[in-house]
Amino acid sequence: MLLNYSTGEVISDEIIVANTSEDQFLSHDTIFDVEVWSGSGKTGTQLVSGTDYSLVLPDSFNSVYNGIRFITNNGNSFYITYKTKGDYVDADDVNSKADKVVGATNGNFAGLNASGNLIDSTSKASDFATSGHVHSAATTAVAGFMSASDKTKLDGIAESANNYTHPATHSADIITDGTTNKAYTATEKTKLSGIATGANNYIHPNHSGDVTSTADGATAYNNTVPVAKGGTGQTSYTDGQLLIGNTTGSTLAKATLTQGTGITITNGSGSITIANASPNATHTGDVTGGSALTIANDAVTNAKLANMAVNTIKGRITASTGDPEDLTATQVRTIINVADGAEVNQNAFSTVAVSGQSDVVADSKTDTLTFVAGTNITITTDAGADSITINASGGSASSDFGAL
Repeated sequence: MLLNYSTGEVISDEIIVANTSEDQFLSHDTIFDVEVWSGSGKTGTQLVSGTDYSLVLPDSFNSVYNGIRFITNNGNSFYITYKTKGDYVDADDVNSKADKVVGATNGNFAGLNASGNLIDSTSKASDFATSGHVHSAATTAVAGFMSASDKTKLDGIAESANNYTHPATHSADIITDGTTNKAYTATEKTKLSGIATGANNYIHPNHSGDVTSTADGATAYNNTVPVAKGGTGQTSYTDGQLLIGNTTGSTLAKATLTQGTGITITNGSGSITIANASPNATHTGDVTGGSALTIANDAVTNAKLANMAVNTIKGRITASTGDPEDLTATQVRTIINVADGAEVNQNAFSTVAVSGQSDVVADSKTDTLTFVAGTNITITTDAGADSITINASGGSASSDFGAL
């Protein structure tokens, strides 16, 4: 059972020593709106929920928690301010303290004695009439219960009433004046009828100054009500005028709104209209147009593009058509199919093999292969045609050479 505070009872500056190894309990159950401070009165450093501590043992029915576990600050003392909806009380504890009837008879009702203690009433259910029990109505000859018609008649009879019949008329002469009650004449009755209930002999005075009146006539305020007396200090206005506070003399001054660039202000009777003077202005320069704007060709410079990461270039590696992307060196090599570390200068030849001779091997990436003209041989180069011509320069060719 929960001793309930529906809105929460505030508990301030309850001291607790942080223990990060176990859940800890405050003096009350069902806690919420918890604040943990290093100093009393919410001073010093406030601990952060979820970082320095967390609430544990939740009560989902009451949307509260029943304990706290510290995450940091083990061994330090803190001041905790929180709200509680009450403490849990075991129903058996309550029942154990309830009064009991001593020597009660089984089936009897319990009652209270003059001291307010429970006793055996000695009465049980069978001592009372059952539901639907009927009694006979009384008659002039036999006693019984009152009928509905007799009850209605009885309710219509005043307390201490008798069967007196008052005469329809009688003379006022039969009335004898007493000390308090006296008979009065028709003239006095007419005068009394003209006097309001609670009336007195008050005569209303005439007022002068700002507020004037004559006798019981209408009251009038003759001057402008100043600000100091709850008024405005003004009597007339033009369309669009507003009352603006003025520190000089604590007054209210009349003023109208001033329109700025591109704004129009129209003052009406009881209204002020503020509008954009050029909602669809025509733009010029690199960006042109009215409602729909167009960027001119070749107008977007590198300075107006989005910043790029270092060592990237504009391109697109993502499949399908789309926005430009900032590509890395690796992505560019993928597009142009060049291996990492590839160089422009490569061997024009690597090895020239001649049967029966040693191989001619390039000594460097830019090594040169030289053709040497032998006896009766001329070698002619044509740089424009990228060609080399080898001719016999004299003598006779052997049959073997001719076979070549």
